[in-house]
Amino acid sequence: MKVINHGTHWDTRAVKRLCLAVAKHELLTPAEIARKRVHLKWRRIAGRGLLGKAWFNSDVITLYLERDTLDPVLYAKVIAHEYAHNQGVNHRRMAESYEWKEGWRETWGWAAIHTVPRKARKDVPILSRSDIVAKKLTHAQGLLENWEKKERAAARHARNWRVRVKYYTRKLEAAMKGETDGN
Repeated sequence: MKVINHGTHWDTRAVKRLCLAVAKHELLTPAEIARKRVHLKWRRIAGRGLLGKAWFNSDVITLYLERDTLDPVLYAKVIAHEYAHNQGVNHRRMAESYEWKEGWRETWGWAAIHTVPRKARKDVPILSRSDIVAKKLTHAQGLLENWEKKERAAARHARNWRVRVKYYTRKLEAAMKGETDGN
């Protein structure tokens, strides 16, 4: 199983553990589990709408995650629902455990142990204005040096080709002169 995080702040490894637990709960084979691809994206409208998306007879699902909280019980049910779609099951054929009826939280309550924390924030130092300008200057100097190297190389190549053109021009003139003298 591969879990691809498209910029969310949720811990990808914890989501993968939840997905694996649901896959084992749903009795997927190890080969089916290995083929799964789970994409994690932001949920655009908080509090309503889509939580997941899957294609029929596929191994790809997309989970749309909330920004504030991630309820493992809710998402365990969503993941199982999307796995069912992957296996070719449409909404009319799904069992009651996949429906949003009263008691669904008790059915999927076992997933509460799989908490999903936010990723640890990297402490990025705040640079002063002079540090930012110094960093940009160093970058610009490096680029200038690269372009000057390319410019010198281009001048050297042009010089070499001028010599060759001059050589072949003389050769051609001598060959044409020899042809006119010989006739």
